[in-house]
Amino acid sequence: AEAERITDTPATGQSYDDLPDQEGTYFYRMTSVTSDGTQSDMTAEKSAVSDAVPPEVSQIIFQTDGVYDSDSQVYGPGTITLRLIMSEALAAVPFLSMNMEGDNPVQVTLTKVDETEYSGTLIILPESISGTFFAVFSGRDAAGNTGTVIQEGATLDIDAVGPSVTLLDISPA
Repeated sequence: AEAERITDTPATGQSYDDLPDQEGTYFYRMTSVTSDGTQSDMTAEKSAVSDAVPPEVSQIIFQTDGVYDSDSQVYGPGTITLRLIMSEALAAVPFLSMNMEGDNPVQVTLTKVDETEYSGTLIILPESISGTFFAVFSGRDAAGNTGTVIQEGATLDIDAVGPSVTLLDISPA
């Protein structure tokens, strides 16, 4: 590819911000101009990455060692392992909490598995509140973009209460 002049106006400071329309790796060379108009030779080539897209959770995968009804996709008491599959590498371990209306948020401590995967656990006790957990995520990529979107697996249905007898008819009486 051929070189393209970014600006016809000389930069007056120690830095220059270039905000390309497309993401990718860009290569730069520059010259300096003295006050009498003498231009220097080109510098050695340097590169920079343009990234304006925030990271997302592509999928949260739930696995349990406890009770699970695959027909209704409802989890019962037990330890649920959560695996977060990210759209890109993150600068640090992300934040994840599971929130249920009427209850306090449960922060899930995550551990890095590899560049785009994190795991954590959520313990559901028999006395836990039943209902739907809504996942809340926040993660930052190397460019400083903060993402909060979860594409798949943003909810988790819990039924921690076993069945109860409402009527018992004994025959013969």
